[in-house]
Amino acid sequence: MPRRKRKPRKPMAEVADYLEHLRLANCTPATLHGRSKALERFTIFLAGQGIGRLQDVDAKTVEAYLAALLDDGLNRSSVEKYLADVRNLFDYMDGHGLIFENPCQDIRLQEQPRPLPEVITVDEARRLLNAPDLETALGIRDIDTTTPLGFRDRTMLELLYSCGIRRAELLGLDIRHVSIDNSVAKVTGKGQKERMVPIGATALRYLESYLKAIRPLWKNSTQTEALFLSTRGLRLSRPGFAAVVDRHFGKASVRVTPHTFRRSCTTELVRSNANLYHVKEFLGHESLASLRPYTRLTILDVKRMHAKCHPRERDEAENGG
Repeated sequence: MPRRKRKPRKPMAEVADYLEHLRLANCTPATLHGRSKALERFTIFLAGQGIGRLQDVDAKTVEAYLAALLDDGLNRSSVEKYLADVRNLFDYMDGHGLIFENPCQDIRLQEQPRPLPEVITVDEARRLLNAPDLETALGIRDIDTTTPLGFRDRTMLELLYSCGIRRAELLGLDIRHVSIDNSVAKVTGKGQKERMVPIGATALRYLESYLKAIRPLWKNSTQTEALFLSTRGLRLSRPGFAAVVDRHFGKASVRVTPHTFRRSCTTELVRSNANLYHVKEFLGHESLASLRPYTRLTILDVKRMHAKCHPRERDEAENGG
């Protein structure tokens, strides 16, 4: 019997295999979508170079791709992310014996100083979350907690700031995931990893009132386990929550996004000398390296240290200068 020829793989089939590998590794849909779009851009570039197989990619090809991204106006941070996606693809292929040499092995973009995370101060957070005088304080629409919708919004924002959780973690909460008695919430983070986070006293007070008096007002509230509901009685969606943030903070004099509260919570914990390992576990990070941007000192931190510790500044303080 003649030996059947092996069916040739489709061009760039390794990309599909890699994305399926990520899916089976419990990558979030958002992560999968981002990786897919990034690698689609890479394969389009390769097609324009007349390259139909990933095995034909060499270091010069990758360098040309990065140069093309920079020419397209992307900043270096974005180019780093595209490089990371391509590198991870070739690492996967290398690990599965699909290439002889990894073309990304020695490619590095010049290290650039990362900006400090955008955060709000403690006073700004108080003014953002407190209903009175928001319009005059920061140009923010009043969060009217006398209405069910306003109270729901305030509860969500208090939880974001208190627990340092991600937007997806907040929206994924069910009633059974929060314990008023124990002041904790069980959240599901990236990779479907679960963790327990403490709920602060203020957020807990709002949450308890929301569960007892506000949530039951929504239709279908007894038919769904979702903690936060839309006006139609369904689990609040990402676009729905984006509308919440825009409704209250769209005209704010400080830039506010859902992640602002997580960054700000992290910053205050680090500045208060919290154990970094505890902060890592609290946030659901894989490694302490994720906290590196928060450990960089701002000029205000340096000025406070200088005023407190420099001998001439101490002399000035003692002499009443």
